Amino acid sequence: MTELKLMQLRHEINTWKRMLGFMQEENVHLKNRLSDVLKDKFNKNLLDEVEFFQTNFIKEDEVIGLLKSEVAAIDNILKWDLITHENKLVINKGIENVRNNIDAAERDFTKISIDFNKYLSENI
Repeated sequence: MTELKLMQLRHEINTWKRMLGFMQEENVHLKNRLSDVLKDKFNKNLLDEVEFFQTNFIKEDEVIGLLKSEVAAIDNILKWDLITHENKLVINKGIENVRNNIDAAERDFTKISIDFNKYLSENI
């Protein structure tokens, strides 16, 4: 693997780490917002919807954790310069998987965040 390719992969991995960190922080804010809303005089008839969002926020935490692990595994191979022929195959496959998974996670997270804010705007 060329040095230029390694630099690009390291840059991409760092971008993913920052993105996942942001998603994790934002998910904490959404859960805190949900908690704040429930503390106030909230319509108890809407608890099913609130539970739906809470469940999705927990799922997002799990997805983010898994993605962080995938990114860390690739990062460790690159960090320790363990670039063997077999690791190149693992890296290439791993990078493509992580790209796809992060893209899907980001879309899902954005949707649940927008849906939650819209829900709150309409129901509180």
